Amino acid sequence: MRTPQYYEFASIYEILISKRQQTLAKQLTVIVINVALIATALAEEGCPPNKLPSEGDGCMNISTYTKLSLDASKPMKFDAIQISMTTIFIQATGTITNATPDDFEAFMASDDAKMTKMLFLHSPEGNLLAGLRLGEKIRKHGLSTYIGRTIPLNGVMAAFHYKDAMCISACAYAFLGGVIANHI
Repeated sequence: MRTPQYYEFASIYEILISKRQQTLAKQLTVIVINVALIATALAEEGCPPNKLPSEGDGCMNISTYTKLSLDASKPMKFDAIQISMTTIFIQATGTITNATPDDFEAFMASDDAKMTKMLFLHSPEGNLLAGLRLGEKIRKHGLSTYIGRTIPLNGVMAAFHYKDAMCISACAYAFLGGVIANHI
């Protein structure tokens, strides 16, 4: 015969197992998402590595002039991208590290940064304090922030615009540093 203590223990055990399964499921989901993001960055929509789809031209090489990486887990880099005669913006892609705020200041001193007040961010993770410092520098320069990801391609004003962009972890603090913070 089972005692009331047995049923109480069994109930607690079921709750603990359920919570453990939920935690494992969440961890597995994060791993699957990260693997999917890396696979997408390396071979986007059927294109070979280091090439991205272009409007009507099949797969095109990534611009040889860009500093941006397809792998967003690498340290954040900044680049000015022109997609039309009048639309120029700064693209920041990668993980926010301790060096990112100083790299941003160096980029803002360049001629490329003087053409726009729009900053698009794409970052999967990063250092929290560096994200806060980056947000302060973004505000100091009077930039509006957006969540988006674009990679320049070889050719005149050719670029690939990702459908999904992210601004997670430390990036959220940098994003909030924008004079106007937009998610489009």
